[in-house]
Amino acid sequence: MLAQIRLLPLNKREFFYYNTTMDDWIRNNLCTRFSHFDGLTILDLGCGEGINSVGLAKLGAKVSAIDERTTMIEKTQNLARKEEVKVVTKISRIQDFQSNLKYDVVLFTYVLHFIPTESQNYVIQKVLNSVKPEGTLVFADLEDDFLISKECLSILKNSLKKIKSENFLIKDEPHLGKNYPHQHKVFYLIGDKK
Repeated sequence: MLAQIRLLPLNKREFFYYNTTMDDWIRNNLCTRFSHFDGLTILDLGCGEGINSVGLAKLGAKVSAIDERTTMIEKTQNLARKEEVKVVTKISRIQDFQSNLKYDVVLFTYVLHFIPTESQNYVIQKVLNSVKPEGTLVFADLEDDFLISKECLSILKNSLKKIKSENFLIKDEPHLGKNYPHQHKVFYLIGDKK
């Protein structure tokens, strides 16, 4: 059964800025897996405005945030300064991102549906390669109209253990591309790399 929620304006709650119950889902599931965040290395791929990056840095994590949009990286940097935390930022497309580092936690939320279907499997493998063995991946994205291939979801599920997932149905306001109120099916998953 899909949980129904409505997109809300940003508010500050505890250490995280959040806009939906789904961000609470991420926070609660990460806090269940980790007793503390001090020193954890976290990669936020497609960080957007840096909401989760900054929230995790406030908990003591060493956070790297990647986004292809300069404006999003600037917002992440501004939020980190405002909250007096360090977040290492880089402008890069996910497909082009290169790193030899492996991370304790990788966040990959609301990015895959922007990537052409023919490149999605490559990107999923690249994301999984950035997670340390036994490290944690947090994935979320739209399931609408098969924007994400079932093969990608299968790769994720076959590469992870201790998986917890949930589907949400969100009501969205009019925006560019859909100038009328509408809904999206979204899929959330957290798991540890095998």
